[in-house]
Amino acid sequence: MYYSKIGISGSGLTNQIISLIVSIMLAHSSNHKVVVVDKFRDDYSKEEFTKISDIIDIDKCNEFLIDTYNIMIVDKYDADFEINTVKYGTIDYAVDITKYVKDNFYKDNILDINTKIVVSNFPSQYKEPKININYKINGYIVDEILEQPICIDIMNSEYVNTFCDLYTIHNRGKKTMFENILRNIYYNKEFVKVAESIFEKFSLSYEGEYKINVIHLRLEDDAIRFWSNEMGEKQFQTSLEKKYIQLIKIYIPKNEEIILLSQTQNNAVVDFLSENGYKYNFSEKFFEGREKNAIVDLLLSQKCNHIFIGAYNIVKKNGSTYSNYISNIINKDVMKVGFDIDNLESLEQTYF
Repeated sequence: MYYSKIGISGSGLTNQIISLIVSIMLAHSSNHKVVVVDKFRDDYSKEEFTKISDIIDIDKCNEFLIDTYNIMIVDKYDADFEINTVKYGTIDYAVDITKYVKDNFYKDNILDINTKIVVSNFPSQYKEPKININYKINGYIVDEILEQPICIDIMNSEYVNTFCDLYTIHNRGKKTMFENILRNIYYNKEFVKVAESIFEKFSLSYEGEYKINVIHLRLEDDAIRFWSNEMGEKQFQTSLEKKYIQLIKIYIPKNEEIILLSQTQNNAVVDFLSENGYKYNFSEKFFEGREKNAIVDLLLSQKCNHIFIGAYNIVKKNGSTYSNYISNIINKDVMKVGFDIDNLESLEQTYF
């Protein structure tokens, strides 16, 4: 059993999802079959949290994870754990020690085998006997071979954060697995309903076939502080706004729809769109937590059917991980326009 902590201080939606996926990948490589997940941080800058099962659709995610990788995720605060059988031995020969283990090492749904179990008179021809535990967790039957000592304590174990930058993930040859899981993270139905409700309120033109473009407008204060580097924050914001406006002029016609994904509406890009007759919509901020609203925006991004503009460099693997997240889950026919937020003078990249 692997214990994953995703909601560390400063982690936004995407970094928490990356931490979750890396935990799954590490657990899978170590032959764990269950990843127990701690709380989701509602806002990167606040100590406010939500159970992970209220954020993602765990059952739907597990359908994919079990079928593809024989691994599953469980909410720390919604984990029903029960031991079925415990055996000592090898694949060829094993002794049932369920009663002994339950009587001596299992209490209040905690299994703590803190001393090495050795079965007397165990046949010597069977080398390196191990403990095989069959247990039920949230209705799923799991069978694992574990090394001693063994401790399964869901509420009190140490939960580990395993965030890893995308460049490192790609360099370690894990890109395919990472993106495969990323595309199969499903969110709680509450977020899906909110996103659909917001989309229905948008003033979209339905004259014939309409094209919807999405722009991830990464102009929030934390982004300006983080990426301004040696440039003054105001100067950097102005340069970043000009970059967005330049790309809009090149790639998005005025007669097409635009969905803006951002936590702020007070910037030169929005002014430009308004003054020049572009048709755009912002999503309503339905939740208190910024990261929950980011989930809604993420779901809205999947309405894109023409052009997506994001602050991510597909070559250097730098920039907004949220922009990269969107580019991975929207329709493959959508043209993605990415730019290097660390070098705004460089040319944008276009890809599908």
